[in-house]
Amino acid sequence: MKFVKIIALALMSQACAVMAFAAPNSIETRMDALLNPYVASAQFNGVVIVTKQGKTIFAKAYGMANYEFGVPNRLDTRFKIASLSKPITDAALGVLLDAGKIRMDTKVSELIPDFPRGNEITVRHLVEHQSGVAHTNNLPEFDNITRMTLAQSVAILKTKPLDFTPGSKTSYSNGGFDVLAMMMERAAGMPFEQLLHSAVLDKLGMRDTGVAETFRMIPRLAEGYQPGDRRGVRARTRFYPVEMRRSGGSLYSTAGDIATFMRAAYGGTLISAASRRAVFGDDAVFTPGGRSPGLYSVTYADPAHDIYVVALSNNYSPVDGLSRRIYRAVTGEPPLAIKPMTLTDRKLEAKDADYYDGSFVIEQFGPYSRIGLTVQPDGRLVATSYYGEPTILIPLADGGWFYPLVDAICRPQGEARLERLDCASSLKEGVFSFTATRVPAP
Repeated sequence: MKFVKIIALALMSQACAVMAFAAPNSIETRMDALLNPYVASAQFNGVVIVTKQGKTIFAKAYGMANYEFGVPNRLDTRFKIASLSKPITDAALGVLLDAGKIRMDTKVSELIPDFPRGNEITVRHLVEHQSGVAHTNNLPEFDNITRMTLAQSVAILKTKPLDFTPGSKTSYSNGGFDVLAMMMERAAGMPFEQLLHSAVLDKLGMRDTGVAETFRMIPRLAEGYQPGDRRGVRARTRFYPVEMRRSGGSLYSTAGDIATFMRAAYGGTLISAASRRAVFGDDAVFTPGGRSPGLYSVTYADPAHDIYVVALSNNYSPVDGLSRRIYRAVTGEPPLAIKPMTLTDRKLEAKDADYYDGSFVIEQFGPYSRIGLTVQPDGRLVATSYYGEPTILIPLADGGWFYPLVDAICRPQGEARLERLDCASSLKEGVFSFTATRVPAP
């Protein structure tokens, strides 16, 4: 009997070892099945890290940090993270709230006395994008700049009228975060970058995270790309200055640093529960992210189950629901369903240019969302953005088009000519839709 028990214990031990070894392989298999098609179709290259209960259960780099030189992405590759910078700013604000140096109802006028209508705007308005402060992306003063301080940014914003009465609506604003950052500077008595380090980055040991600048050399920083003019090909992106959004989109980081931050900020003790609710809200799941030409970052924070997903990409191809797809691949849940669509090699004819060619505006995305549609001599339909970035639209068997840059299925509307494209996420559980409406050529 003793021998049987020993054998049983040995078998149990071996089974546990096999299970412990098989689980990571099973996760990696599911993750590769999910992500490799995106890499092959030029929609993703970057680093994915997943942690559970403080331990890394998946970490892998995909694609290249620099395709021209054949430099692969690595786990320690740094990426510009765009608006994923905002939660870090929010967390620093939470530290100031806990220290009693600022309040959610502190008015702009209390710390920036000469800001127009500052007595109507509170910290809460700025955090929740309800301030009416202009969005810097929509201001010509911020286009193609290469040097701008936070003070210079706020000085420009002071000259602009509010877009709406504070608190009356919600409208995304990088300008609002610059005003918030100046308030935080003055409340803390130190420059904003120093505040980020002392309140968040240094506390958490985030040594691979910092503020990017156009002329600052950053070792191990990935180059930025986007899908090219045909499927599976990458292209360079236009220049996009991080100075356009000093406080809400100028950071660089690694997937590992962001995973550390997510757990500490959303489920840890970096800030109090009250401050966490104030700056992040009280949702069960958080999915902050960021995007700009050459980069795309997504996350999925599930504090209740202590699971955190981070995917940083040096590819400007927003794949809807990517963080949710990764979360499901890791947890073994059924994958998010894709809407039925059949890609074809259908070519347009020269006469189709009369129907498709023209300028269109995606009103939901603001004045810089103009795209041009042109039928190419080889029969392809190409969408060119306001900044000159071309993306091939892939024809579908049912007459629609797949727009890979934004992971959307688009339906043409109009008889004699295309009047608009009605587009929606390729996911059955997709979260976005938009309309591109024909406008006079610029």
